[in-house]
Amino acid sequence: MRALFLPALLLLAACGTPQDRCSSNLTREERRLDRLIAETRATLARGYDYETEYRDVNVGMTLCNRGPNIGWCLDQRTQPVRRPVAIDPESEKRKLDALLLRREKLGTASCTAEGELISARS
Repeated sequence: MRALFLPALLLLAACGTPQDRCSSNLTREERRLDRLIAETRATLARGYDYETEYRDVNVGMTLCNRGPNIGWCLDQRTQPVRRPVAIDPESEKRKLDALLLRREKLGTASCTAEGELISARS
């Protein structure tokens, strides 16, 4: 019974009106912009940003098949390493201004009954 419930629920959720889908997309975009604005403000306050590098690190040894022989091999994993990097404060401020402007325009937008996005200001 449970096996039929989830697909039916997903199918029902996909059948929203065009206005519902538009509103959902609008809300999702607003949350995305809010997150980017918060990240950019934090970067400006900190004075630097972080960059993620992925490095292979040895985490031990395992038995492995080397052709006809069995031997020891290094067991490596890729791990993310965050490191601080310098920023251009003016560039970050311009980016923040652009995000805030986009968020303001999105805040005045609404959806029509047909699911089309309209904005009070262009």
